[in-house]
Amino acid sequence: MPDVNLAFCRKLLQATFAEVKAFEPKAMASHAAAMRLVCFRNTWFFQLPALPFYRSKTAFSWTGRADNAFHAKAQGWSAWLEKYGRKT
Repeated sequence: MPDVNLAFCRKLLQATFAEVKAFEPKAMASHAAAMRLVCFRNTWFFQLPALPFYRSKTAFSWTGRADNAFHAKAQGWSAWLEKYGRKT
């Protein structure tokens, strides 16, 4: 039986990335990298390259708590949308 949290985080990433694609059609999921920081439990690092359509002259990064890589990528993409895409 698959882990329920893992399945939820995958669905969360799919929904978040659909919002990213609606805002920036050139975005590719393979551009995002997520890695767990060994020194802190459940702390993840997310990074996007410095490409013109990501609207940053340097690589965009996010660091925070996440349960797994899917969760970290969903939060990283969401942080990118908060900074560059979503209008409140």
